[in-house]
Amino acid sequence: MTAAPRYTAAQAAAAAGVPLARARRYWCALGYPAADAADLEFTESDIEMLRTMIGFVAEGAVAEPDSLRLARVLSRSIAHLAQLQVEIVTSRSGANGIGRAEAVRVLTDRTSEVQWLLGQIWRRQLSVAVAMPEADESTSAVSGVGFADIVDFTELSRDRSDIALTRLIARFEYRVTEIVIDCGGDVVKALAGHPGFDLTALEPADIRGFGLMTPILLRNKVS
Repeated sequence: MTAAPRYTAAQAAAAAGVPLARARRYWCALGYPAADAADLEFTESDIEMLRTMIGFVAEGAVAEPDSLRLARVLSRSIAHLAQLQVEIVTSRSGANGIGRAEAVRVLTDRTSEVQWLLGQIWRRQLSVAVAMPEADESTSAVSGVGFADIVDFTELSRDRSDIALTRLIARFEYRVTEIVIDCGGDVVKALAGHPGFDLTALEPADIRGFGLMTPILLRNKVS
């Protein structure tokens, strides 16, 4: 269970050993809501997390701008994951005969399992990233970069509930990622249901073929 907040922003920053302005930059990057000076919004875990992130900078592992950038990327990715988990679990609560609050509690009780899964996935992806060959700046590569979009999204959104629409977007992003990776590319970012992808590793003919085949593949895989 998450501990109750008992520190103000100034107290939390002082406990972490950093100036308040610097602490606020990290909290902003992590997606924390702005807190008034007298609000008790921070826990021991928040303080420890701030110490850890500042520690990476102090050790020279990363520069401050990079540390803040990593915090933003991590926060947004996990926020998207948490929102999707809650939506999926609560959408199933009726079928399972339990209420929304109980469904969320069950999910919260499995936090340690989710943390383990995230750790395993991160280690796997880190190994893949480390194994990638370094880019050779002396040579140029043909690159294809683009975005995948849902045709008639506005029309589709009119006759679907929020949960159904979220599922459609999640399914679309999953299928795009599956197709791009199968074609030798890489999804670099997903913005509001618009996955961006990079096809640097493909030959020009493959890039043209990917552009022709993607709409057909998506039409068959996303309903």
